[in-house]
Amino acid sequence: MARLCGKIAVVLALLPVLLALRPVDTDLFGAIFLGDRAKVEALLLDGADVHAEQEDKTTPLQLAITRNRPEVVALLLDHGASVDQLSIGIPPLHLAAESGFVKVMAVLLDKGAAVNQVDSMYGVIPLHVAASRGHREAVALLLSKGAAVNLPAPSGMTPLHLAVRGGHRQVIADLLQHGADKTATTTKGKRPVDIARAENDSDLIPLLEP
Repeated sequence: MARLCGKIAVVLALLPVLLALRPVDTDLFGAIFLGDRAKVEALLLDGADVHAEQEDKTTPLQLAITRNRPEVVALLLDHGASVDQLSIGIPPLHLAAESGFVKVMAVLLDKGAAVNQVDSMYGVIPLHVAASRGHREAVALLLSKGAAVNLPAPSGMTPLHLAVRGGHRQVIADLLQHGADKTATTTKGKRPVDIARAENDSDLIPLLEP
């Protein structure tokens, strides 16, 4: 009974995905959702479209990233999925950084994703995203690959500003160790320490004083 209930739950979870698909690609999205690499590969070899889109523009690669399926991500890239851009307008590396999926990020970087690619929608790089979410391992990976630690977003916020705003102490320490600029200012003239003061974060203020 428990196993049956589990299968029913999977089917119900898949319904929004499956109902929006063309029949020819339904199996591909279903296999990706379940993380069945062997089936994904078989379907691709049988002609499934690696660029297929659901009605909401979700692609196979996007689904694999959001489901944290690094092996499937690698397979899709090997079969022609773009490492640079998703149909939703967000680069794959940014999407993985949003959730801190380090293994997926490593695959994307190994397959040629640019560590300092600027997102055309928000003007940020993956390090901004990972730092704002407090994903320490993701931040460490990006820094190890040469992420620009002091690159400002359109607002002037650097990864350090964003980490301070989120109160992510370990990420803040790591950014500082990699040369994050305490004196960088936003377009409104705010330094990281000013954000800490605004948040009444007395523990961070001494660490961030220039």
